[in-house]
Amino acid sequence: MADDTQRDRGAEASAKTSSLMKKQLIMNDRDKPVSLSDVQVFIDQQKKANTKRATNRDVKNIQRWLAVNKFELRPLFLVEPELLDEYLSQLYISIRKADGGEYEPGSLDQLRASLERHLLDNKYQTSLRDRIFHNSNEAPKRRRILAIDSSPSSGESQERL
Repeated sequence: MADDTQRDRGAEASAKTSSLMKKQLIMNDRDKPVSLSDVQVFIDQQKKANTKRATNRDVKNIQRWLAVNKFELRPLFLVEPELLDEYLSQLYISIRKADGGEYEPGSLDQLRASLERHLLDNKYQTSLRDRIFHNSNEAPKRRRILAIDSSPSSGESQERL
């Protein structure tokens, strides 16, 4: 009888071990390795459609402005940081809506955020927040201060995006 009890305990222990091993196998199956391309696909799928659309629109508008005003045809992520800083500082000062009106400060912030996303996605060598972009970071701030201090004059001719 002692042998039967020992066998029952052994069978129970074996069943528990077997159950634990099955759980581990299931967990291991869930923890399968993922390739870098799988990670990139996942990230792209999770980005909001409106954000993608806004980023593409803003980058296209910046590229158009650069082509018309600076004869710059290279993709933004191929422009050297010093030159991109110069271009962007000029863009932020001169940019107007299609009707000639001023952009709201939040709209310029959105434009800059779109550009930062685009450059990051294309592995640009530095962030727009870095020191090298001092002028292009200061220009929107100064423009915002100017807009608060005075009303925009309608007689000036301004470049349009």
